[in-house]
Amino acid sequence: MLLQAPVTHPNYPIPQQM
Repeated sequence: MLLQAPVTHPNYPIPQQM
C-alpha cells in the first residue's frame, strides 16, 4: 500500500520525509 499523506493515521505511524 503506497499512501503518502501529511497526516498521521491512528492505524500506523507514517515516516515524514522532509
